[in-house]
Parts: sequence; C-alpha cells; structure tokens
Amino acid sequence: ESDWENSKQRDPKAIEEDLVKKRVYTVMHTAVEVYGEELKHPDYKKALDYLHKRGLKDETILHWHIGFAPDLWQFVEARVSATYRERTITQDLVAAGLLKVRENNQDTNRINGNTYDFFRGRITFPIFDVAGKPVAISARIIDQGEPKYLNSPDTPIFNKSQVLYGLHKAKDGMRKWKFALLVEGQLDLLLCHQEGFDQTVATSGTALTDDHLRLLKRYTNNLMLVYDADQAGMKAT
Repeated sequence: ESDWENSKQRDPKAIEEDLVKKRVYTVMHTAVEVYGEELKHPDYKKALDYLHKRGLKDETILHWHIGFAPDLWQFVEARVSATYRERTITQDLVAAGLLKVRENNQDTNRINGNTYDFFRGRITFPIFDVAGKPVAISARIIDQGEPKYLNSPDTPIFNKSQVLYGLHKAKDGMRKWKFALLVEGQLDLLLCHQEGFDQTVATSGTALTDDHLRLLKRYTNNLMLVYDADQAGMKAT
C-alpha cells in the first residue's frame, strides 16, 4: 500500500474511491487486450474484413487496439478473470460497464452468476483518456441492427461529456498544426489519423459539450468541424 492510501489525513471514502478507480482501470485494460486478441480469431474474420473494407490498415487496427466482442453472454468475465487469480472481479467489471446485472437482481453483494456481457457481437473501439489509458468502449455492430453503436455508460473513470476520442494521440498534432479537426465517430477519426491528419478528435455518439471545448482549448484556439454532410451533420455543425 502506498503512503497516500495509508494517510490518516485522507477521507476513507476518498481512499475507497481511488481504490475502485484503480481496479476499474485494471479490468478495462485487460478487457481491451482480450477483445484485441479475439479480432485475430479466424471465427471473427468477418469483423476484420469489415474494418479492411472501411479502409483501415492492420497497423491502424493494432495501434488503436481495436477488437471484437464475441456474441456470447458470459465471455468477458471468464477471459478477464484468468489473469486475476487472487480475487473476484465481477464487481469491478460491473463498475467498468463491461458487465450488466440482470434487472431482477440488483443486490450487488450477490451478483455472481447474475450478470451478462454488455458488449456482444460487436467491433470494439477503446476510448482513451488524455494519458492514453483505456477508460471506455464504443462498440459497432457489423450487420444491420440497432443501435449501430453501443457506448460504455458513465463509470468511476469515464464521463462521456468530458472525453474526446483520439485526444491522447491528437495533442501533439494540434500544437503542430495549430488547429483541431473534429469529426463524427471512430472510423472517420481513424482514417484521418491513418492519412496523417493527426490533429483529429471525435465525439463518441454524443453532442459536443462545453467540457469538450474546454479540453480542446488547452491545446488550440482553432477548431475545424468536419461532420457528415447529411442533415444531422449540418444541424450539429
């Protein structure tokens, strides 16, 4: 235990919150690795083919840790648990938004066996904080279906109105180019970065907020909006 965890000055509630955050960061990191491995599986070639068809190169897929969540109800816990011998991680996965508790069972002390995977049968795009740590996931369906994108709920480490997709890699680009490019969604962003427009960030299925703008203002005062050229994109712009 570090000094700050032992510090008597700190509020026990704040210490507990820090520990929860630490555990949520850890399981999120492992889940991203697990989903990344699945994308290489021959059974899910369709997901990889889809990404290639959209123009993504293998190095981009690896660089951004894109993965695949199989269409299974009990996948992520079993796979992530394998790396945590010493404790149960069910509650951490629920806190991270990777597992959901069945509606009829909200007693969080008895959640084992009563959970299911939130992301199923989708391509996973990890969302990173400014420091480059994965904090959430935006997951896209390959075939027809609704919703097209399923995003992590807000968690102890993620607030969607305060995180911009790609900011951890776009910070330097913004300073270099002296402006930020803002696009809709992950795929647009990935293609921009792949072509050298490394000042690009994206909102993940949410409107642009004041918090987002404050975040961008740390790096540049200039913003170029490149939303889709459809009705919704024009309206948003």
